[in-house]
Amino acid sequence: MRAAALTLMAGSAVARGRAELESWHAPLVRSPLVETVLRRLTAFAPLSAEEAETVRTLLGRVRSAPSGTQLVAEGTAAPPSFLVSGWAYRARTLPSGRRQIISFVLPGDALVPLLQPEGVPALCATIALTPVEVAGASRLRAALDRAPQQHDGLRRACAAAEHAEQVLLLDHIVALGRQTGCERLCALLVQLHRRLMGVGLTVGYGFPLPLEQKILANLLGMSVIHVNRCLQQLRHKRVAEMRKGWVELLRPGTQIAAF
Repeated sequence: MRAAALTLMAGSAVARGRAELESWHAPLVRSPLVETVLRRLTAFAPLSAEEAETVRTLLGRVRSAPSGTQLVAEGTAAPPSFLVSGWAYRARTLPSGRRQIISFVLPGDALVPLLQPEGVPALCATIALTPVEVAGASRLRAALDRAPQQHDGLRRACAAAEHAEQVLLLDHIVALGRQTGCERLCALLVQLHRRLMGVGLTVGYGFPLPLEQKILANLLGMSVIHVNRCLQQLRHKRVAEMRKGWVELLRPGTQIAAF
């Protein structure tokens, strides 16, 4: 009886393992999470109907991770993937252990670029800021490699997305060197609204900001007290207001220089 029970348990374990493996490779056809990636890509270049269907079919199974999880380790190679929900950040760590946040990764963004050559080590770590969901893109990358002419629009969209991230990093460097703290904060809020609007995650001029002021301070090179004062100043000048993880731009379209 005991032997039969053990055999049954072993068979169940094998079945569960097989089901998990098949689920891992199952496509996310028509999933709203995949549509987030498509919105992001088509904001940079148009995709044909066939290319859009390729993305829907070949993005891998979504895996979940809690906040604080290191999604990509600095100095290690990782397969291509997309963040489909939640927020993450890219950061470099000093030998002393201190960490500098470089940028935010938002839903629809690539965690590891689709066009990045295989085996290239990550220049920085990517860490989950909130609970996140990540879709692997190895099969999509393989399809691009097999038939590049059939996916020209997808290649152009991915290349433009990578270029846009480089522009954000350059803008961040300039902001750190030449803008006041309040200008940096306001520019970041406008940037985040624009990026989230592109994937349908805004409500008018409002958007979620699921992070603490210390995270903003780290990214912007400011103290938490300075960030808090700048938020009060933006609210006083009717520029933007932040409450309970939600930001409302009160003067949309106004140039930063006017603040």
